[in-house]
Amino acid sequence: MFSRKRIGGRTLTSFTQGTMIQRIGAGEYGAVYRLTEDLAGKVIHPFRHEGGFGYTRITVEEAYHQLHHEEEMLTAMCQEKIAVPEPEGIYLLNTTFGGNPTRSTLFSFRRPALMMEYIAGTKISDLVDDEFRHASELYVEEKGRAMNKGFICLDTNLDNGIYQRERNRVVIVDMGLWERG
Repeated sequence: MFSRKRIGGRTLTSFTQGTMIQRIGAGEYGAVYRLTEDLAGKVIHPFRHEGGFGYTRITVEEAYHQLHHEEEMLTAMCQEKIAVPEPEGIYLLNTTFGGNPTRSTLFSFRRPALMMEYIAGTKISDLVDDEFRHASELYVEEKGRAMNKGFICLDTNLDNGIYQRERNRVVIVDMGLWERG
């Protein structure tokens, strides 16, 4: 079932998720969930920690704008043949009050989520020894290719690289701190 809501001058279609909901990554601004066998969704945290006991609520519109930037970066990088997940669009997703995807209930909230290709592999930071060094080198090479194409990376976190052993490549994930030069 799909429903529509206008956010940021764009009509978003809701996504009815299946039974596979697995958190596969989280950072300061959001979390990524595997929603189907080949689809992942990034949801912006509904609250941002401001230090001490302070929190700021992130509106649906603010979350949409952050995700829209990331969607634009993914689309541009895909066009330049940089190894990144292919974006599918921004959809509304049922979430709990804390921002975790859930089935629709009386207590669920609709939040925008950037849907993208699920990337199977291992975070570089989870590797050890020679495999860690090799994957790190591949990550630096792929980031270099992106920067040579005019992208600016403001993020150095190795968790933003997924190593795919069988393909001997690293896929860059999390475009939140990338810009187009």
